[in-house]
Amino acid sequence: SDALTWLGRAPSAQFDLVFADPPYDYPDFARLPDAVLPLLTPDGVFVLEHGKPGQFEGHECLVDQRRYGRANIAFFRPKVDNGADVERAEGPEDT
Repeated sequence: SDALTWLGRAPSAQFDLVFADPPYDYPDFARLPDAVLPLLTPDGVFVLEHGKPGQFEGHECLVDQRRYGRANIAFFRPKVDNGADVERAEGPEDT
């Protein structure tokens, strides 16, 4: 079953953390953040491992990106209803 299909039928539950590590050739990478973000609590985080550097530059909910070898990790947080960022601590610490 495709992840986007499941997300479209996801329960009304909200999640604090969602981690996704789809195959690097997954054709719908660009759609994943917008499909997952509505399922997050206001302080929730979506962590997406992907292979293409800078793939999510400019996404309004991207709060941090890291590169570890060939792996790229993008961190997303939802916007509050009025479009302003939820006030929260800085992104993940450097490792």
